[in-house]
Amino acid sequence: MTQPDRKPQWWWDRFLAVCERLHANFEKLGVTNDDYWITMPDLPHHYTSIEMEHRESITPDLLVACSEAVEVEKGNWGVILSLTGSEPGTSAALLIASGGAFTLVSREPWVLDMIDEAMRRMGKGDLLPPARRVPPA
Repeated sequence: MTQPDRKPQWWWDRFLAVCERLHANFEKLGVTNDDYWITMPDLPHHYTSIEMEHRESITPDLLVACSEAVEVEKGNWGVILSLTGSEPGTSAALLIASGGAFTLVSREPWVLDMIDEAMRRMGKGDLLPPARRVPPA
């Protein structure tokens, strides 16, 4: 990656550090560069966007890997995880991982189930108890 002129150095340094941690964490899971791509948001956003091509690639362990990649940022950076659409240039945001926590963006029940399992694996319990879940509209 080359550094675009419009980004300050501190932002670029953080972005690259998060990308390197994501790549290392994904590699441990057997997720290759062909399974995802990273998009760079405009300032002032403090996010790294990951787009996955296949739903099967999105697992609780992948969510934990995203969360761990930004944990060192102490809530000042997040990973937006999206699933690419069938049409070029389309994707659907699923969640934001922000180092020990997740923000649900999608209303798909399978995404909430993935988050719940990831939270359990991190020792944090369910995001939302099953009795309080609202089915998608």
